[in-house]
Amino acid sequence: FTVPYDGIGKPVSKLRIPLEKGGGPASSAAAKYYWGPSVSWNDYLQSWVMLMSKAERPKWGGSSVYISFNRNKDLSSKSNSQDWSEPILLTEKPGEVLWYPALQPTASSEDISNKNTCLKMGKRARLYYKYFPKNSGDRYISEYEIEFNK
Repeated sequence: FTVPYDGIGKPVSKLRIPLEKGGGPASSAAAKYYWGPSVSWNDYLQSWVMLMSKAERPKWGGSSVYISFNRNKDLSSKSNSQDWSEPILLTEKPGEVLWYPALQPTASSEDISNKNTCLKMGKRARLYYKYFPKNSGDRYISEYEIEFNK
């Protein structure tokens, strides 16, 4: 990386929502932006996988989870850390609030033998996120198992 530890970096351009589509800074009460990323290496895909929430309302309110990929194993080389794919909608719960999506390994024999963790995944993983259902308390839930395909 070429930015000093106490400097200001540049946002990843593909992970920014354009101004003409309502995008803007996280400090804005009205702007849309991706936030709360979770990043893991996927051995099956040979790619980094990033999950993020999308804020569309004040106080980081948003009902969707997006996924992005980066095939550069060494993120410290050149501009590899900036080479993420355009985010793709993974799931949404319209009108609800979803925060901090993350992938976790399954209890499969493959995940156990490969010693997969939240930082290293295989072909399958469980999707977790913090869910704020209407008129109820928040909780972390997992409703889906994801199977990655090349």
